Amino acid sequence: MKRRKKRWIGWLVFGLILLTCAVSVGVVVMRIARRANGLWRDQYRTTFVESIVFAETVEITGNLRPVEARDLSFPVAGRVIGVPVEVGSEVARGSVVAHLDDRRARYELVTVEKSLQQKRLTGASRETEILELEREIRAQAVQDHVLRTPISGRVAEVDVRVNEYVAAGKRVARVIDDSSFKATVQIDELDSPRVREGQLVRFFFEALPELEVTGSVLSLAIEARITSNGLAVRDGEVLIQDPPAELLSGYSFTGQILLGQV
Repeated sequence: MKRRKKRWIGWLVFGLILLTCAVSVGVVVMRIARRANGLWRDQYRTTFVESIVFAETVEITGNLRPVEARDLSFPVAGRVIGVPVEVGSEVARGSVVAHLDDRRARYELVTVEKSLQQKRLTGASRETEILELEREIRAQAVQDHVLRTPISGRVAEVDVRVNEYVAAGKRVARVIDDSSFKATVQIDELDSPRVREGQLVRFFFEALPELEVTGSVLSLAIEARITSNGLAVRDGEVLIQDPPAELLSGYSFTGQILLGQV
C-alpha cells in the first residue's frame, strides 16, 4: 500500500510539473504573438487604393460659332418704315425683321390685277397669260419689301433704323441660332486615323476658367490639306449641344478628343 501511495504521489507531482511547463510555454507564445502583432501594426498600414483610367486624347483648339447664322438683307432698295426687333429678340422662322415702304410695289400689283380681270372677260388668252406672269412678278416685288428670317434664333445685330434708306444687298440684321455651338478644328495627320465621328470632346475656356463642357466630334473632312506651315492636317467639326448661358459665340477654347469614347 505504501509503495502504491508513493507511486501515485509521484505521478501527481509529475503531472503538476507538466502542467506548469505547458502554462509557461503558453504565456511565452502569447507574448511572442502579441509582440509580433504589434510589430506588424507598426510596420504596415491600411491604405485605400483608387483606380484611375487614363484615356488617350488628341489636343485641339478653336473658336465657337453658332450652329447656324444668317446675315439678312433686302433684294431691293428702299426706305425702312419698320424694324419690329432689337438685339437679343427671340425670333421664329418666318418672323418679320424689317419692312420697306412698299406703296409703289402694291400700286403696280393692283394695276396689273385690274388689267388681268378685264382681259379675262374679253377672252384674250395670250394677253391674259402675259398679265398673269406680270402679276406674279409684281406680287414678288411686294414680298421683297418685307424681310423675314429664314431661321429661328436670336437677333445678334440690327444695322438700320426707321426712315433710313438702304441699298439692295446691304445687311440689315443678323440672326443666330446659338442653341448649339460648332467649331472647326485641325487634327494632325498622325492623330487623324484614331479620330472618329461621335467621340467625346472636353472643352476648356480661357474666358471661363472654372467651366468645363462636354461635346462630341460632329464630322470629319474626307481629305487632308496642307497648312501654310507645310503641315498635313484633317479638318473636323466639333459640337456643343445646349451650352450654358455664359458661353458665347466667338469664345476661344482648348479641348481634348477622347479617343475610343463615344
